[in-house]
Amino acid sequence: MGQRHQAYLRLPAVYYNENNPNNRGELTIGLHHQWLYGFNAVYALYRYIKWLKAGESNLKYISQDPQGAFNASYSFDHEIGYFHGVHTLMEAEVKDPTTADNNNGITIIDIASMPAQKPRYCFMFLGDDFQETCKNHMPNFEPLSVEQWLTCHYPDWQESNWHESKEVESWMIDRVGYITKHAEVLEKSRVELIFPAMMAKVA
Repeated sequence: MGQRHQAYLRLPAVYYNENNPNNRGELTIGLHHQWLYGFNAVYALYRYIKWLKAGESNLKYISQDPQGAFNASYSFDHEIGYFHGVHTLMEAEVKDPTTADNNNGITIIDIASMPAQKPRYCFMFLGDDFQETCKNHMPNFEPLSVEQWLTCHYPDWQESNWHESKEVESWMIDRVGYITKHAEVLEKSRVELIFPAMMAKVA
């Protein structure tokens, strides 16, 4: 049960020196969150991007333990006292997100070109049941911006008094603004490169 969601992180290639066995190409890792719905997925993305932007030293931690840093960001929000455990995805689920246990879309974060370029991201629906009932229909297997993602969940989120809690409304507006300022939306061609097995199914 829950609003099952996966987040995927595309890591940069690592090159030390010629013929070094630790050299590798770009790598994708992923995590499963049992309850990540609507603006909670936005909050989690915001936390990770904010952590990336906090300083170049954080990029060092990514190289040391990319999965641990990613899981931690999606598990805990100290600003609102939120915690929910996550688990690391299996290789098959990382290769093809449609094989994962999902009913509320995915988040993709691409930091392969950092620090030269901004991190890139998108949300995406995979043909799940929730997408079929979305009031503002969004296409499956298409990169969605944070604004599109929220519009699908809350069609009037940009209108005043959309939420009974002004604090929640303020949090979300601030986080959307931060994401749009510090990250760019992934192109579909890049998603096809990261997940060729999945995207080949819908070509």
